[in-house]
Amino acid sequence: NGRNKTVYAKIGDNLLDVVLDNDVDIDGFGACEGTLACSTCHLIFAKEDFDNLRDPLTEEEQDMLDLAYGLTDT
Repeated sequence: NGRNKTVYAKIGDNLLDVVLDNDVDIDGFGACEGTLACSTCHLIFAKEDFDNLRDPLTEEEQDMLDLAYGLTDT
C-alpha cells in the first residue's frame, strides 16, 4: 500500500519470519512458507549494504531470484 512500517529483528532472522512475527500484510508474501519455491521473500539492499553481506547467495537462491518480480542487482 506504499506505507512504511518499522519492525525489529535479530541478526540471523529470516525475512519471512520477521514479516509474519510483525503482522506485516503483504499480498502473496511467503506463499511457499519458506521452502524457496516462490521468490516472494526477497529484499532490495542499498549497494553498500549488499556489498557487506557476510554470506553469498547460494546457487538455489540465485536460481529462485531469476523468477522474482522487480529484481535488482542488489
